[in-house]
Amino acid sequence: MDDAVEVPDEAISRPADRFARRPLRSRVWPVAPLAFAGWWVVGALPWVVTGLRITPRLTTARERPPEPYLSTLPFVTGQLPLLVVLTLCAGAVSALAVLWSAPHGSKRIRRAVAALSGALAATAYTVVQSAGAARQSAGTFDGDPRVLRPLVVLAMACSIVGFVLGLCVAYGKPVLRALAAAPLAVLTVNWLSALTVALLGSAAAYRFVGQTRWLVGILLGLALATVGLRPARRVITWIVALAMVWVLEAAITMLANITVLLRPGYGLPGTVREVAASGQDVFVQALLAYRPGPLVLAVVIGLAASLLLTRLRPAGDGSREGAAGPGEAAAPPIPTAPSQGPTPPRTDEPLEPEPAGRHTGDAAAR
Repeated sequence: MDDAVEVPDEAISRPADRFARRPLRSRVWPVAPLAFAGWWVVGALPWVVTGLRITPRLTTARERPPEPYLSTLPFVTGQLPLLVVLTLCAGAVSALAVLWSAPHGSKRIRRAVAALSGALAATAYTVVQSAGAARQSAGTFDGDPRVLRPLVVLAMACSIVGFVLGLCVAYGKPVLRALAAAPLAVLTVNWLSALTVALLGSAAAYRFVGQTRWLVGILLGLALATVGLRPARRVITWIVALAMVWVLEAAITMLANITVLLRPGYGLPGTVREVAASGQDVFVQALLAYRPGPLVLAVVIGLAASLLLTRLRPAGDGSREGAAGPGEAAAPPIPTAPSQGPTPPRTDEPLEPEPAGRHTGDAAAR
């Protein structure tokens, strides 16, 4: 018993120390609160800095106008473009919370589920609070259930779509990432414009907001640079991404114009068809009047950056990337099968000739 080896206390506590010293970024649970905070703090920031106050619009005669109320989202038809941009950007930001920890294939699904739970929790809280606050203003246009229900559905749908786009940017391959980044570039610039107007006011931010459209070309060009032009079919990705920016810009313009018609006294909901027809006309006119300067800038930046990346990339990577399809990884090399049988020893003596018909074949023998 005297020869027994004593185990030091440090060795016994080593497994516990390893668990205690495990870095926080290797855990999955922080993704959910980060997604929740990103949805509200970052996504809804242009609305937060305005004070979260809504002045309801009357639909019936009253002795005095209703008092403003607090709302976590702009649940008014006059702020419909802002509501769409905020919820789409908020969903995308919450999805980017999956980048909290280092990439690990087995934890991707767990991180995505955690981020989705945080995004859904933030969406549910803000939508329920905003709809409940608007519903308390009885007799107002914004508190009418026929106005609130479409806004609730729209906010939920935009949040989910934004989350999918953000997840494609975080986890997608170059082609999918570029296609998801194209609409997010437009939304990011509109989000930045809304924040500038909220901080500086419409008059002071007018010049700055007018130049933010060039930022769309810069962001889209950087996204296209990661796709490249080899193989040649990746040009289709460039065309689709440019078309998405063109169409989305026209859609936001249409949405901003039809909000003027979504007001008390216009005969809603009986005039929905007239509003839809007017929106269609505005959409077509916005497509035709679009100035392609940002798209040209995106192509120039994408070409220049892709050529630069090609030169910086090692020589062996280009051929494999070109052989693979869009967004596909190059096929691994096929291992060579080992030779069958033992290797004959090397000797200086000449080998004996083999009998005819064994390998080479003799016509008579066959």
